[in-house]
Amino acid sequence: MLPGYRWIAGALALAAFFPAAGALAAAGPAVPQAHTVVIPFDFSRHVIVPEVSVHGVPLHMFLDTGVSPSVIDTARAKELGLKVDYAAGGEGSGSGNAKHVMAYPTSIDHLTIGGRPFGSIVALAADQSEISKAYGSRIDGTLGYSFLSGRLVLVDYAARTLTISGRIADLAPQLASCGKAWRVPLRSFPGDEIPVVEMRIGSTRLPVSIDTGSNGSIELYKGALDLPGVKAALVKTGTQQETGARGGYVVDTFALNVPIHLGPFALPPGQSVTLRNYQGSPETRMANVGDKLLANMQIKLLLDYRDKRIGFYGGCAENGRTTR
Repeated sequence: MLPGYRWIAGALALAAFFPAAGALAAAGPAVPQAHTVVIPFDFSRHVIVPEVSVHGVPLHMFLDTGVSPSVIDTARAKELGLKVDYAAGGEGSGSGNAKHVMAYPTSIDHLTIGGRPFGSIVALAADQSEISKAYGSRIDGTLGYSFLSGRLVLVDYAARTLTISGRIADLAPQLASCGKAWRVPLRSFPGDEIPVVEMRIGSTRLPVSIDTGSNGSIELYKGALDLPGVKAALVKTGTQQETGARGGYVVDTFALNVPIHLGPFALPPGQSVTLRNYQGSPETRMANVGDKLLANMQIKLLLDYRDKRIGFYGGCAENGRTTR
């Protein structure tokens, strides 16, 4: 089994040292009304890795709701001839113990996914070698908020497919067979773009971020331990190594002795939890939910960045199978 790794969700904030490009990332790219594309993704390490290409060169990139704007490996950007503004670089932030992680404004040009051109997106160039090492093969970067903004993306964890579209009507056939649905506004908090929803641990409600760039289950923040029943629900299981934008770090691991719920979707006691040395708050988030938990729930995750909605769908009958 690979060591645990936590991708760069919420890690690289462009506006902090490059305001003009940061504003562009927040506004999002112009999204052409083109056809819907359905593509497979690799989920062998519990993180979403679709095949994309830039300037016709195939790349491996994460799809990450927690990164803004997007990221490409510095060496790969040079190989592809992308324009990188090294003079406007600055220190990246995020998880890990490295003293310095530099990031430089750039754009990912001539992006193509599933044969559909997506033009150019605002990005940062940053070294991805530590993340590649943790993943086990080369990772070229991350499609983050500058790609997602203005689009609809449906993640089907059971089928291992992404559907990317500009219209909800084009996704309706994939959702029509689902017997359960939970739809809420797509919201975040100031200074971040990661989606935040409500989760229950036992009977306690807390805000959690939905992080498609994490291969974990639940990453609990320190402030959550003060909520009723949360600390008592944790059973220590050990420690594990994780990797973020700033390299490796060690976290404590636990199992929950109570069930968890996202809307109508539930998992029994025994779900894995890591504890991060970050306070969190009821006004922002008190935990982070990764791909492993969403996949265990057997849901389809609809990220509607056009109409600002997020949807969770289950009990979907397709091709002779029904997800719970």
